[in-house]
Amino acid sequence: MTKPVFFLPVLMWIAPLCWSHPAALDETEVTTLFTNGDFAALEALKNHALETKEWDSDGEWQLERVYWILFRAAEKMSSESEKKLRDHMSAWAEAYPKSVTWRIILGETLIELGWDQRGSGWAREVTPEGWTGFHNYLTESWKILQDARNISRGDPQLYATITAIVMGLGEEPVKGGSVPFGSLIDRLSTRMAGVPNPGADEKPLFEEMFLEAIQQEKYYPPLYRTQSLNHLLRWYGSPGDVERFAARAADLTADKLGDTMYAIIGITILNMLAEDAYATETAFDWSRLKSGWERMLHDFPECNIWRNQYCRMACLHKDRDTAARMLKTLDPPRPFVVWRSKGYFDSWVAWINGTAEYPTLNRMSGAVSERDLEKVERFAREGDSVNFSILGGGTPLMMAVGIKNLELTKLLLRLGADTAVNSLKGNTPLTEAA
Repeated sequence: MTKPVFFLPVLMWIAPLCWSHPAALDETEVTTLFTNGDFAALEALKNHALETKEWDSDGEWQLERVYWILFRAAEKMSSESEKKLRDHMSAWAEAYPKSVTWRIILGETLIELGWDQRGSGWAREVTPEGWTGFHNYLTESWKILQDARNISRGDPQLYATITAIVMGLGEEPVKGGSVPFGSLIDRLSTRMAGVPNPGADEKPLFEEMFLEAIQQEKYYPPLYRTQSLNHLLRWYGSPGDVERFAARAADLTADKLGDTMYAIIGITILNMLAEDAYATETAFDWSRLKSGWERMLHDFPECNIWRNQYCRMACLHKDRDTAARMLKTLDPPRPFVVWRSKGYFDSWVAWINGTAEYPTLNRMSGAVSERDLEKVERFAREGDSVNFSILGGGTPLMMAVGIKNLELTKLLLRLGADTAVNSLKGNTPLTEAA
């Protein structure tokens, strides 16, 4: 099981509220506040977003935008020096000892550091040292988030971050034993103390946590996105689970979101799995997805990225008429962020225009994830690009480097993998290997 993406980039979800929306927060400005230690401004910014529940003109809940920027800033600082980040967060804690904001940011960053220790390979490939570092970081993160939850349960991002810990620990090697059913705090604390919990008990824990979360804030998309990952076949799901959860989420938010929440989950799963796995592992109801996208475009008519995403989903569901209608609205297309590559985008345009057959979905990321050298070579021979952009703007070569698979890395380089391409975080295969 490889590393999931818990706090997904803003392109992964949609908002459907109808009024005049403020401009999106400027990442550079917010990052500067963080770097300069202007904690008063950051607390005010987060609290305003939490209290007003505003959505910006890009179709984002401002609260998630605040956290997304701050997570990126903290991750960057920790990559320079973990001590520098800890000192920085200690200063924030000293200034605002009862704040949940810095606790959530630090908790998320510690989860990322834990995954750095573990690596992004399959559980069976992780070294004992990797598991120890992984567990230690997630344990520390949980204690910090437990403190935050005891202070206030009103920030929904707290629960989205806790989900990352539970999903991470769900695959940790354990030996026999059980965890008694109890409160969320007791169950997680017992798990974090090292008492093993059989996989069968993980799903009720997710459900318990999810129900508590939506009691605090029912309309916060990350709560549903993170929970939807739990329903995938590669985690704890069975066939049809993620589609049933999407329908349930739409029902839970029917008074404000409805099918838009269904579309939120659909695009989340598509971006998590990539096109080939989405087509073979899921069966979302296109009529409900389409209903959600139409409402989203009504509420955010100037959001070009959503028009691109809607067009892309229409292509995958073979709705040529809708895809053609949306293609005319793209200004300009976003091949890197949404369509993965210009060539891939062009192949869909040709299909929409009726000048080419339905494109072959790129299978390279799945083959690399499976460590299947024969498939990688065969798919490349059949035309699948080895530089195809996967979730987060990475490439198959970055995946191979991340899982420390030398044979895969050598093969991809021989097949023409680009060592200079940048992910959305600015990483390249060379920096991943450093």
